[in-house]
Amino acid sequence: MWQRVLQPASLDDALSLLAQADGRTRIVAGGTDVLVELQRGVKPADTLIDISKLQALRYVREDGDTIVLGGLATHNDVIASPSCVAHALPLVQACVEVGAPQIRTRATIAGNLMTASPANDTIAPLVALDASVELRSLAGARTLPIEAFFEGFRKTAARPDETESHAARAVS
Repeated sequence: MWQRVLQPASLDDALSLLAQADGRTRIVAGGTDVLVELQRGVKPADTLIDISKLQALRYVREDGDTIVLGGLATHNDVIASPSCVAHALPLVQACVEVGAPQIRTRATIAGNLMTASPANDTIAPLVALDASVELRSLAGARTLPIEAFFEGFRKTAARPDETESHAARAVS
């Protein structure tokens, strides 16, 4: 299990911590996927970087003809979004099916994506919606089509120094 938890005050602070981290550091936001993985010994970590207080990453908004989900957007945020209901209904329907209300309140879409488990409910609708994922590090941001983001079972294209600033961008 982990030995220390760091809680950065900003996204830049979180990215700095990631840049300095070794291979046994994990980002945690909602914790519903990461904590289960840690308990099962999947992708072990000595250090957790808790980004749950970075409210600048918690949003669901429209950007032109695109719906953008922040890195801390929860399943309930998607369910409550009029834009998602109108233009990304498969994602909303998947979010409704996730766990209990308490889980939907904490669990993030980004957490589902970063876990890259084929059992995660939000991955299939995001693929169907032709979403993309924005990853950010101190070196900058890069955007990948969701198909390129997933490299295999529980494996993503995210580098160790990257986190998701936008969990998903889907055309509305």
